[in-house]
This record gives sequence, C-alpha cells and structure tokens, in this order.
Amino acid sequence: MNDKAVDSFSSFTVSKVTISFLFSLISLAAFITWNASSINNRIISLEESLTIIQQANSAADSGVLARLVTLETSLNNLGNNDELADIEEFLDEIETRLDEDFSWQLGDLFYRTDMLTEALRTQQWGADFMNQQYNQGPWP
Repeated sequence: MNDKAVDSFSSFTVSKVTISFLFSLISLAAFITWNASSINNRIISLEESLTIIQQANSAADSGVLARLVTLETSLNNLGNNDELADIEEFLDEIETRLDEDFSWQLGDLFYRTDMLTEALRTQQWGADFMNQQYNQGPWP
C-alpha cells in the first residue's frame, strides 16, 4: 500500500471553500427546482380553470364578445382624436431634448478629460504618471 494513501475516512479532509461551493450549487439547484414546481402548479391550475370555462360554454360568451366589440370600437375612435397626436408630439419633443442633453453632457465630459490630460502633461510628474499608466511616448 502507498504511504500517501488515506487509511481511514477521518483522515480525509475537504477545504471550506470546496464545501461552500458545493453548498451553493445544492442551494441553487433547490431554488430552481422549487420555482419550477411552483410554475408547474400554476400551469396545472390554469389548465383546470380553462377546462371549466370551456365546459361551461354558455350565453356569457356572446355577452363577452359584444363587450369586446364595443371596447374595440371605442379604442379605434380614441385613435382618431387630435389629443393623441398632441401627446405623441410632446413625447417626441421630450425624447429629442433628452438626446441633446445627453450629447451635451458627453461632449462636456470629453472636454474636461482632455483639459485634465493637458494639465497633467505640463508637469513632469504628470508626464511620468501618464507614461506609467498608459505606456505612451514622452509628452512634449
């Protein structure tokens, strides 16, 4: 028998990191299983409800369809309203202003970065720092 072989179970050791990793994998698997079971139960209850609704096919369906047709015509009439066009125009204006503001802020950020870089270039310690950080040639 090899001298380095494990003689008993008590001399076998596992690091805490390995145990923590295995525990996290087991916990993740349990969480995923639990959620999958929950979703499966929801689907089963939905199927049962759908079956009950299909079996109870009564005059209520025609009433629901009539209400849906009424809602559809109401929504179509709402789409022809001038207020909807005004709202869309207002939203487009807000989007344009946000885009312009974002572009201005980015331009300002780049300008400030360039100014800081130029200020660092004027001092020897700044030039040395830039050479060390960015491995670029010597600054003028």
